[in-house]
Amino acid sequence: MIIATALATVFQGLTIPYNSSNRTVQYGYGDQKELLKWIKSMGNSQKYPLIWYILNDFTELNGKYETEATLIIMQNTESAWFNKTRQIESYTKIINPLTNLVKNRLTENLHVEIVSRELKDRFKEKDEPNYGVDTNNENLTTSDFKGKKTYSDVNIVTDIVDARVIKFSLRINAECLIN
Repeated sequence: MIIATALATVFQGLTIPYNSSNRTVQYGYGDQKELLKWIKSMGNSQKYPLIWYILNDFTELNGKYETEATLIIMQNTESAWFNKTRQIESYTKIINPLTNLVKNRLTENLHVEIVSRELKDRFKEKDEPNYGVDTNNENLTTSDFKGKKTYSDVNIVTDIVDARVIKFSLRINAECLIN
């Protein structure tokens, strides 16, 4: 969890302009069970926009940690919206600008390196509009939803959200960010 904790420092205090005010961006990390517990614990509080880091295998050498990182940016949505409305209300107003802020925070931090062969390949992204499941079963995993709308390694949420999955190779000097 050292990488997740370091990323919390990178994203700390992040806000996004929305309808002439600023919305605080939430951050969390963990597996499917943790995400479901986090959503439930938030109750009626502002949950979204949310950056969720999925824990993954990592290696460490001389205080630098490397992993294939997955972040999911989520924004609450209306399931009845068509994609044209969803594009304007969720992606144009929240997810696109937040994605840019996340990338800027990652690439401008002196203790974070996005590892790639070419600049254009640093971040792999996939949009998941109108994403979620209608259940609160905390014991479900992504394998329970084979054949349904899922994206590999993506946590499934009980709220219906519009989301963007961002994958990248990360090298981070976590101790410098935590201490």
